[in-house]
Amino acid sequence: MSVIYFKCQKAFSYLLNNGEVYTIRTKQRRTGLAWVKHNKRKVADVWVEYVSEITDPVELERFVDKSGFGSVEEWLAEVRKLNRGRLPDRLFLYHVCCIEEAEKRYELTGIKAYKIIADRFREKIKEFERGKKR
Repeated sequence: MSVIYFKCQKAFSYLLNNGEVYTIRTKQRRTGLAWVKHNKRKVADVWVEYVSEITDPVELERFVDKSGFGSVEEWLAEVRKLNRGRLPDRLFLYHVCCIEEAEKRYELTGIKAYKIIADRFREKIKEFERGKKR
């Protein structure tokens, strides 16, 4: 199981309060089961799903409402802040969902919840890809 770090308090709080968050990463990372580390401690078990490489900030409009930020500009300003004042050349979008939240939503436990989450993310990725082709 891999670790996903949240240095940004807004995204971290959004995840804990809403059970899911879209997050921008500057490098590709493992997907699937992971755990959230914040302030040097384990906080939650999550499912991480790759959405897409972001080639144009406009692509983030569809996800900003579940990012913890009020606008794409605010979201990208935080990315700059976390990367020494510059926007990296490559940005990767991931959807992170708390396993506990998914289990509550679907009244499932264990592997059934993971399967439901994986199926749900695959559908969202397909929707995103269809929207990009238009």
